[in-house]
Amino acid sequence: MSIFSKFKSEGLLNPRRLMGINDYCWCKSGKKWKSCHMNRENEKRVNFPKLYFQHESQFRRGYCAHPLSGPKSCSGPAISSHTIQKNGGIRAIAENGHVLSCKPQSSPFKEQSPLERSIEKIGVGRASTFPGFCSKHDNETFRYIEGDSFVADKRSMFLLSYRSLCYELYQKKVQLAFIPIHKIADKGMSFEVQEHIQQEVAAYEASINIGLAELQHYKNQADEILMKNRFDDIYGVYLEFSDILPVVASGASQVEYDFQGTMLQSLGYDDKILDHIILNITSFSGRSIAFLGWIGAQCSASRQFCDSFLSIDTTRVPDQLLRFSFDYFENTYIKESWWKALPPTPQKVLSWHRTSGIGERYPLSLCDDGTKWTSVTISNEVVFYPKGFAPRS
Repeated sequence: MSIFSKFKSEGLLNPRRLMGINDYCWCKSGKKWKSCHMNRENEKRVNFPKLYFQHESQFRRGYCAHPLSGPKSCSGPAISSHTIQKNGGIRAIAENGHVLSCKPQSSPFKEQSPLERSIEKIGVGRASTFPGFCSKHDNETFRYIEGDSFVADKRSMFLLSYRSLCYELYQKKVQLAFIPIHKIADKGMSFEVQEHIQQEVAAYEASINIGLAELQHYKNQADEILMKNRFDDIYGVYLEFSDILPVVASGASQVEYDFQGTMLQSLGYDDKILDHIILNITSFSGRSIAFLGWIGAQCSASRQFCDSFLSIDTTRVPDQLLRFSFDYFENTYIKESWWKALPPTPQKVLSWHRTSGIGERYPLSLCDDGTKWTSVTISNEVVFYPKGFAPRS
């Protein structure tokens, strides 16, 4: 069960049609009922799209995520930093200056089905960007992995992973910043609708806060590694491929099930920081590379997930990597001609994976059903594991 679904099923609020006018409102806004939901049904409905885009424009300014960021150390405001190298990964799959994005770029208020909104065209200048670093810290921090060649060492794996973590943390903060807008979306609606909206928003906010705390925990660990310039505590699987994969991706997530459908950790039920997995798929020198890993030696679920990945037949690894990318990470970008040339069934399978994480995640969603999407093969594999742990054969 997802964290959101857990909170939704529990019902975090106790909605009441009538209250004392000076009682604090049942929606937990911190306002008194007379100033909040007492007359909510008679209030003018909000222009939700207008408020959304006003709020979005304010958050586009972003911030510098470097641990030493500040007025004296930053070169200026945050720039549009690429989570995937523009001149390597993005351009390698771009056609006519564009790629396809798994992250919806159009208005969330446009009438589209989930599958219709799952794939959209975007320019290479915007693909995979977020306002997460000032120019100085972006250049200084990631210069080591921005050249034409790539060194497959722990420093490179860490820098790929660090940028993914910073991106995911930024996205969570954006989601949290939109909560106040969602909380007034019930103006002018019946009490029953108010109750439904507020319960949904409360569950959504609670799940975001948990995810935010977990990401901040791992970001703090990563900051410490960055400042010490010692990269021992980055682990996982590095892959090189025979050619360019039609997909690039960058992100971090908590995984509940492995590639065989085995449960690794229960989302939303344990009072502990959940283990995470970081994925990067990009390219250097005409070939794709990928890193699947985690930060911190004690992440047993992360290691078990990588064990599960390593147990996959090598001929199936490229396809399973694409499956995982589509299933978990919206920060995934696609070569348009490849996508359009896919037969209907394989394309529908990937489209299903793009939306499978909404609500309940299917336990067997990463299990191999034999679908083939690419003929690219593995040319090299390097495993970075904690001392004393051998990868499962």
